[in-house]
This record gives sequence, C-alpha cells and structure tokens, in this order.
Amino acid sequence: MKACLRWQLRVLGHAWWLLLLLPGMALLLGWEAAAVPGAYLRRGAELDPRSALALVLEVRHLFPLAGAVWAFLFIGMDYPGEARAAALSRGYRREQVVWSKYILFLLGGSLISGTEQVFAVLLGARGFSALPAAFLLRCFCLRLLLDAGMMVPSALVCFLAGDDACLRLLAPAYGAALWRIMKSHHFLWLRYADWKREELWVLWPLAALVLGTVFLRLLCRRERNTPRASGA
Repeated sequence: MKACLRWQLRVLGHAWWLLLLLPGMALLLGWEAAAVPGAYLRRGAELDPRSALALVLEVRHLFPLAGAVWAFLFIGMDYPGEARAAALSRGYRREQVVWSKYILFLLGGSLISGTEQVFAVLLGARGFSALPAAFLLRCFCLRLLLDAGMMVPSALVCFLAGDDACLRLLAPAYGAALWRIMKSHHFLWLRYADWKREELWVLWPLAALVLGTVFLRLLCRRERNTPRASGA
C-alpha cells in the first residue's frame, strides 16, 4: 500500500497544474471568507472575536464545489483506463490503487480547507488570538471534518463513474447544488457544544465521511473479488 501511495504521489508530482490548483482554490475561498467581517464592520456592526470567527468559518458554501472540482480532475486522471492499467501493470492491486487515490484526495481537500481557514482567520477574524486555544482547535478540526465529509460524495461519484466522463460530471453538479442550497449555521462556532437535538442534522457531513469510506471499502472488496480480465 505504501509503495502504491508513493507511486501515486510521483504521478501527481508530474501534474504540476493540479498541485497549483490546491493552494489557488484555498486562497480564493479564504479571501472570500476574510472579506465578510469587513463588510459587517463597514455597515457599522460591532463584532466580538468569537462572532468574527464564526462569520469566517461559516463561509464554506463554495467548498463542496471546490472539492467536486478536485475530485473530477484528480480522480479523473485515472480515466480512460490506461492510467489505471499502468498502476496495475506495476503489480499493485486494484484495491490499493483506489485507496491510495482516495487518501490523496482527502489530503488534497484537507490542504484546501486548512490553508483557507488559516488565511481567512488571519485576515478576517480580528482578535481571534484572545479566544481559548482549545476552542480554536475544536473549531478548526470540526470545520476540517465537515469539509472532508462534503467532498466524499464527489469522490464516490468519480470512482463509480469510471470511464464515463458524463457521469463524472455529476460530481461538479453535486458541488454546485450544495453551494446553492446550503444555509448558514453560525451556532456551530458560537457555542462550544451546547447544541439542541434538532440542530444536530447539520453535522451530516461527518456521517457522509464515515459512510462514504465504508462504502468505498465495500466497493474495493467487490473489485478484489472480481476476476481480472485478460490483458488488464
């Protein structure tokens, strides 16, 4: 598995434009988030550090679209099947190829999320350093997990679509749809953990992260038990 992961990293290293895309998307998303507290201040509103932090962290509506683009381009590199066949020809199992791709996909998405948060908070959330370190860490980790969970459906769509580029377009379509319908839930960052039971549904990306990973595990098991075609 480690050897396959290293090979996938070398392949990704040759796609320099994809590597530049990650920080590029992160900085654009972070710039958008950092501008929100400034807009409130220009209207004469007074923001305490926790409110400013909540405004910055809750500007995450475009993240599903960014994750879908990352999935469409990165996972789509393996299709048509010649790229995937190259990995199989080196002796790696199909299960290893899928998992290494999935791990790098999540790492890339985490890089976007982490860079965006740091950039946005440093620029937009004035006075955040006065907040308790444990509270800041909890907020950053929760945001990272929520972002990862929102990305997972895009990855699953791309894995299931395979060589069908039209079906892979469902990933950006999902990201765009979620961007349009997502609502703001500032209580995630304003309250430490005092959430009402009816509010817990907003944590659905955590379930998506777990269930999506389990589904991919079952998909890999099915592929492992599927006989390879001759010449594959």
